This record gives sequence, structure tokens and C-alpha cells, in this order.
Amino acid sequence: MTAEELSFPIYLTLKVCGFSFVLFLLLGTSLAFWFARSRHSIVKAVEFLVTLPLVFPPIALGYLHLLVLGTKSVRWVLQ
Repeated sequence: MTAEELSFPIYLTLKVCGFSFVLFLLLGTSLAFWFARSRHSIVKAVEFLVTLPLVFPPIALGYLHLLVLGTKSVRWVLQ
């Protein structure tokens, strides 16, 4: 591989990592502040949705993605 072929994937990886870091920093800080200060009942539901990807196995999520986004998904949903 040449240097040009390697530079694009590295640049893209760094760009995505930087963007996700900023996004997680802003969303994570604001959600943590909201969770700590609020006593509404909706907080428990949002907290559940936020922590769901941490506890749900990645294989099950992958299988769910295949069911929802697979080639036969439209027929599966319509039946």
C-alpha cells in the first residue's frame, strides 16, 4: 500500500473519533446533569434506553439489525 492509500482511512478514523468524542462529551454531560437533577418519571425510561446498548448483547443487536434491515425485512414487516 502506498502512503496515499493509508492516509485516507487514518484521516477518516481520526475524524470519526473526534466527532464522536465531541458528541459523547456534549450529550453525556447534559444527560448526566439531567439525570442527577431531575426527578421526573421519564428520566427512568431515558436512562433505560441509554444503558440498553451496554447490557444487551452485541450479537443479539446484530441479529435484530439483520431482521429489520435485511433483504426480506419489508416482506417480514408487512406480513
